[in-house]
Amino acid sequence: MQAHWIYRFISPKLFVLNVSVLLLGLSCLLPATSQAEMSDDGSAQMRQLAQLAEYIAVDYVEAVRDGQVVNDGEYQEMLEFSLIVTNISEIQDKSADTGDLTGQAKALQAAIQNKQAIETIRQMSGSLRGTLLALMPQSSLPDHLLSKATVKGLYE
Repeated sequence: MQAHWIYRFISPKLFVLNVSVLLLGLSCLLPATSQAEMSDDGSAQMRQLAQLAEYIAVDYVEAVRDGQVVNDGEYQEMLEFSLIVTNISEIQDKSADTGDLTGQAKALQAAIQNKQAIETIRQMSGSLRGTLLALMPQSSLPDHLLSKATVKGLYE
């Protein structure tokens, strides 16, 4: 099977990642106006930011070790993702009461630029992710599960 022409210039992983980042950036153009009015899109945006923060925490080890860049491609990704998180956090801070989301994002971005230790980046990313998850509306869960007989009746 012939590979798609784009893969001659960019790896499939990087292509998918770049498209995802582009879509995330475009999705932030119309942010919610308040925490109470946060739409599903706003929740999705917060979830995507939390995923980016988690990705940074996990993949940073592939980019920097002992204050030195060991993989330039991965390091550039970390810089790009931290910039995206910072930019979208600034938009969210303007549109909703998000606390110090931008401050945390900027601190993470600076730590990546300064090639801080892996544990520092993981701690900062985890803290940012926790803040983002706390800002998302809670999903409702059922009070109880259906009985086996009721479930069985649904599938007969």
